[in-house]
Amino acid sequence: MCQKTSFFIYCFLIIGLFASCQPKDTFDWNAAWSAPKYYGCSPTVEYFYQGKSIAGASANIGNDPGWGTT
Repeated sequence: MCQKTSFFIYCFLIIGLFASCQPKDTFDWNAAWSAPKYYGCSPTVEYFYQGKSIAGASANIGNDPGWGTT
């Protein structure tokens, strides 16, 4: 391959590398561990994108049912 062609190919690859390094979108999230009094509690996570809730997840692994004295 001649020098001129390989120079242009390398320049194209380097420009492509820098062009692909744009800031990525980020997601905010909120984790919680709560339940009403005397109910089992379980962890939940909610995900936000641009200030709007888009997804959530919870687990049914209750921790010590009953938070107070009955």
